[in-house]
Amino acid sequence: NAAPRDVARLESLVVDNPLQTERVRGKLEPGIRNVFSLLAQESRNSRATPSTTVNDAVAQTHRGREEVRNRLKILLHEEDRLLALREARLAVVRASFGFAIFCSMALAIIVAICAAVLFTRAIARRVDGLIGAMQKLKTGKALAAADGAEDEIGRLSAALVETGSLLAHQRVALTESNAKLKEQILAKEKVELANQQIFDNSLDVICTIDADGRFVKVSCACEQVWGYLPNEL
Repeated sequence: NAAPRDVARLESLVVDNPLQTERVRGKLEPGIRNVFSLLAQESRNSRATPSTTVNDAVAQTHRGREEVRNRLKILLHEEDRLLALREARLAVVRASFGFAIFCSMALAIIVAICAAVLFTRAIARRVDGLIGAMQKLKTGKALAAADGAEDEIGRLSAALVETGSLLAHQRVALTESNAKLKEQILAKEKVELANQQIFDNSLDVICTIDADGRFVKVSCACEQVWGYLPNEL
């Protein structure tokens, strides 16, 4: 009763793994040939020999069948052992693969965090440099050269350096203009002082008249020459 079940199981093993067909065939063919030879001998003996000889042939046939069944059981047992071994190896490979995936993901996360920290520090350092450049620009100090980067911070740094350079040139020009203006103011004050001294100390009447003929300004000599005070005129 167990033989058909074992054969069905053996067929399923061969179907699941066709590479095992030759090995299964090599294991079972000797026993199957033995069974067929015994069956043929039993048939010949049943036609030409007494019943005792037939009984002996039947017994030999049963022994051949048992041999085939034993070979089949041994083969199935070996297949179970190999299957368990493959399952164990597959479990180890799966565990190793899962551990490798976990390690790679953890490493990727660590690398991403480190890269983010380094990037954040670099950005913060460059932003601090921009803040320092703005403070120098506000106080009129010279700015360092731009870092030459092509990103937004690099372009902003280059714009600040250019603005600082323009402001420095304008500051120099404004200083020179202020110096010239001071010189002109001093010269004008000297001229006005000299004119006022002449106007106050002149023995002749010095006056200015508007378009209507009215006095706008009259020197103090008008009192002695004309007999009128300047405010009377």
